[in-house]
Amino acid sequence: MWPFESAYPERKAPEIHGEEYSYIVVGGGTASCAIASRPSEDPDVTVLVLEKGAINDHWLSRIPLISGSLSRILQVTRRWSEPIESCNGRQADLWSGEALGGSSRINQMLCTRGMPAMYNEWAQMEHPNWSWEMVEPIFKRIENCVSHPNAASLGHNGPLHIVQHLPQFQLHNYIDKSAAALGLPIEDSINNPDGHAAGYYYLDYTIDQNGHRHSAYSAYLPNVWL
Repeated sequence: MWPFESAYPERKAPEIHGEEYSYIVVGGGTASCAIASRPSEDPDVTVLVLEKGAINDHWLSRIPLISGSLSRILQVTRRWSEPIESCNGRQADLWSGEALGGSSRINQMLCTRGMPAMYNEWAQMEHPNWSWEMVEPIFKRIENCVSHPNAASLGHNGPLHIVQHLPQFQLHNYIDKSAAALGLPIEDSINNPDGHAAGYYYLDYTIDQNGHRHSAYSAYLPNVWL
C-alpha cells in the first residue's frame, strides 16, 4: 500500500457472489457516484456500484496540482474529438478518468455553473427541466461554498466542498490592473447568477478542508464499503 493511503477496500466479484442489493449502478464515474449516494441515504437500502477502474486513493491522487497528471497511476482513456471547424479541422485530445469518481479524479477542479441565460435558452429548445429556475436548486443542493458564506445564491450544506483561491502572487495585482484598464468587469465570484457573462473572475475549486482534491468519489462515497 502507498504511504498515507486511505482505508478504502476494493471488493472483487467473487467476494459479493450470492449477495442481493436494492440497486446496482453500472459505472462509477462522476454522475454515478452521486446517483449511488442518494438511495444509500436510506439505511434499509443497499447499493452496489460496479466500476472497472481501480480506486487508487493514495496521497498523490489527492494533491491538487499533481493529481491531474497521474495518467500512469489512475487509469485514463484518451480519445480524439471530431474535427473542429473553427480550429481548421484539428482534433482535440480528450482524456477521461477510468477510476472510481471518473474524470473528477483528473480534472482541473474548476467549479463553474454557467450563466442563467444559457439554461433558459435550453429550456426554450423544448427542454423545460433545464431552465435556470429548475437547475439552480440542484446546484445549491450539491454545493458547500465555504468561501462565500453569506451568498444566498450559492449552496452551503451540500457534499461538494468548494473554495475560492484568491490571487497569491504580485503578478496577479498587475493582471487585476490590466483587466480594469481594459474595462473588463471584475467579479468576486464566477458563480454569481447576477454577474456578467464575460469578465475577469476569481475562480472556485473543488478542494476540501484539508487542501485535497474533492472528487465525486470523495464527496459522495466517503463512508461506504467498496
